[in-house]
Amino acid sequence: RLIIDMHRLISETSRIRESVVYEPHLDYFRPEDTADPLGPNVDAYYPRVNWGGPNNTVTQTRYLQNAAYCRLKNVTVGYTLPQVLTRKAYIERARIFFSGENLATMTNFTKMGDPELIEAYNSGYGFAKVYPLSRVFSVGLNVTF
Repeated sequence: RLIIDMHRLISETSRIRESVVYEPHLDYFRPEDTADPLGPNVDAYYPRVNWGGPNNTVTQTRYLQNAAYCRLKNVTVGYTLPQVLTRKAYIERARIFFSGENLATMTNFTKMGDPELIEAYNSGYGFAKVYPLSRVFSVGLNVTF
């Protein structure tokens, strides 16, 4: 009996430790007479938190998300200076450019995750355990002498 109880305690502690609370997760049910420091929330989106039982683990579609998305992955804009200007400085060609990566994502998917990483979430990594895409900006100059 002690071994079974210890296993359950370790399992519960692991689930609590690995849970990540985003601001939207705070919209969980809390009754009117709650001692929760956040106060009551009877019109919550998420159900009451329950770490120790089978509740809230039944498969259902209430929180099913549409992961369709459109993403602007890369944009590069450049300008090649006229040779009339560059040859005076003994430069054959000069080009100035700006590049941006991961500039925009249009989706109705939750803001807590990236729709392109659905497989990572489904394989057990979950939200916040996958490094998000970075928005990257570059400015450069290509010169040919």
